[in-house]
Amino acid sequence: MIALRLAVQKDSDDGKKSLLVVTCEDTAPAIKLQMYEYLFEPPKRGVALFEGEFENDDNKSQEFHPELCLFSVACEMNVIGGEYGFRPRSATDEGCRDYDKEVGAVSGSLFWFCIPCSVLKESAMTKSMDLDDVLYSSMQHAVTREDAVKFQQSISGMLFHQRKKRALVIEDSNVIRKMLTKILSNLGFDVSQAENGMDGLAKLKSSLFDLVLCDFLMPVMDGLDCVQQYRDWEKYHRPWIKQRIVGISAHATAGDIERGKSVGLDDYRNKPVTVKVLSELINCEGQVEMSNRLDEIERREENVRSTAHSESMVSEGSPMASLVNGRPCACLLVAPISEHIKSMQDLIKSSGWQSTVVGTEGEVLTLLKMRMWDLVLVDETFAPCIGAFRDWERKKRKTLQKSVTLMTDTFDIHTTQQTLPPNGIDALTAKPMSLHSLGKLLHRTYFALEEEATNCTAS
Repeated sequence: MIALRLAVQKDSDDGKKSLLVVTCEDTAPAIKLQMYEYLFEPPKRGVALFEGEFENDDNKSQEFHPELCLFSVACEMNVIGGEYGFRPRSATDEGCRDYDKEVGAVSGSLFWFCIPCSVLKESAMTKSMDLDDVLYSSMQHAVTREDAVKFQQSISGMLFHQRKKRALVIEDSNVIRKMLTKILSNLGFDVSQAENGMDGLAKLKSSLFDLVLCDFLMPVMDGLDCVQQYRDWEKYHRPWIKQRIVGISAHATAGDIERGKSVGLDDYRNKPVTVKVLSELINCEGQVEMSNRLDEIERREENVRSTAHSESMVSEGSPMASLVNGRPCACLLVAPISEHIKSMQDLIKSSGWQSTVVGTEGEVLTLLKMRMWDLVLVDETFAPCIGAFRDWERKKRKTLQKSVTLMTDTFDIHTTQQTLPPNGIDALTAKPMSLHSLGKLLHRTYFALEEEATNCTAS
């Protein structure tokens, strides 16, 4: 069964444009977690989204079915300034509910895209839509509604006083899960729950936690598989911090515990996990260090938000210019997803620029090769991708990509000594980049582009 829905999210008082939102639910077989990253990329040899997709005999090479690829959607959305994504269907999705009741299970996927639009008049066919379930589930991870709302609240601009610690309990037993949640809540934690390894993996990707408790044996995906897959993902998408994960079990042998630590567990505790055990755990050296690191990250991001709030980026009533030769300027933002990156993207879009955010190496190279960008902002974790792109560019292009700026921890805005950027990079800026600095950079880049276009016209 397939359910297609079109809805309009009306423009609001904050000046954001209305959005035409298109969602497509289906009840097809589930897509494997490790295949998510290929959904919006060009067809690749040897990659199968579903079982039985290969021609596998001696005379035929393994080929991906191009009709299943959504790369064309990504291209169209990037050109017109839209957004797109995917997540597995859940029990809260109503489009195919009749089918779910008939077969007794929920399966399939939800794909979506949205584009800016103008609402001409009120119509009975036009309805508003709560997009939390859709727009906050990116193509790289499936996040729950609960985590999406927390993510939205975390960037609301509230002043940082005392950060509330966060914990994640990954446990299939409802009784044990509720007991651990109650104890941790009494110890001052904001607690998220996951009833299996698959759900736990999605929540690990969607947020950082002071403490993660992960059971060993669970349905759907066991704890050690969950930890191993997260560590593999963490290396590429969150290399700047190591999430602390503690294994828990009532039946684990010494060999099981050793295997758990080899795949990425930081510590282990036997069940039952009592109040005393948890109190000792959250006060141990490794746990205190993890919480201090998250405190530091929160303070830095709050400082960035506070600076942006106290300084006006554009004068009131004078929107930032963003059109060059009749087309909107386009910015490519290359960085792991975070609350601050989302704030940067919001500012770029509100300034009239088109904005595209990418967080995997394959996407970075594909989008850099597809077109010339007016501005490219790159987190230092993706610096090697720029080197690989420059090697390709020297062989394939006559005109080279300009305005590639690297966001790095090592750049000090207060020093008088000028730091030269590495090869392939045009400029450096501090990380995290303040929204005020981003606004000024958008201004400077636009005026440079406009001057270049004027000179070309005159010549």
